[in-house]
Amino acid sequence: MSSDKKIKEPFWLGGAAACMAVCFNKLRGYTGKKLSVTQNIACAGVAGGVAGLVGNPAEVVLVRMCADGAKAPAQQFGYSHAFDALARVYGEEGMRAFWKGLAPNIARSALMNVSQIATYASAKQYLLGIGFGDDIKTHSISSLAAGTMATTICAPADVLKSRMQANAGKEGLSQVLATGLREEGPRFLMRGWTPAWLRLTPHTVLTFVFMEKLRLLTSIDWLGTVRSTEKEALR
Repeated sequence: MSSDKKIKEPFWLGGAAACMAVCFNKLRGYTGKKLSVTQNIACAGVAGGVAGLVGNPAEVVLVRMCADGAKAPAQQFGYSHAFDALARVYGEEGMRAFWKGLAPNIARSALMNVSQIATYASAKQYLLGIGFGDDIKTHSISSLAAGTMATTICAPADVLKSRMQANAGKEGLSQVLATGLREEGPRFLMRGWTPAWLRLTPHTVLTFVFMEKLRLLTSIDWLGTVRSTEKEALR
């Protein structure tokens, strides 16, 4: 029988983390038991997809402002700041421009969460099985593997998303993909892997290490497992 005890969702952990916390804790509340691997992965995918959907307008602005430096002056958007970019995108291109690259962005966000969670959990389980302790060393190695896997899996969607969002044209996903394959070959889908790894992996390591520490210090169990203090209430 499930408990009436309310589980607090830690929205202060950030956008994607908050979505994952809600998914994990709500589903655990319905089942009253430890979530399966499939349920954990599904929650991570849904949380990532929702975060990608909500954050797409900001992604459009971010990609364009970052890409301006590599363009000729005549081709630059010339946004002075983020709010100027938001106003000009809406005024010059309409609301639909904020949703450019939405499909690959949702796919990227979902794949990132799924690959990070699945790889981290698998790597940690393997290390614990061969004698490693449940400590910062194990957490760091596991999260390093998770960051590397996530970078590799998300690279194609990231490239397609960025190319769609970086221009004001009307090219769709299939057009961008076909043009890239024709002009650059399949390897274009992995362009920018190294800087993406340098950005994502430290973030992944810090995220999982801090989450493991928070798990020990608080009642938050981000993977949705039932803690010993809650088992009695669930009976």
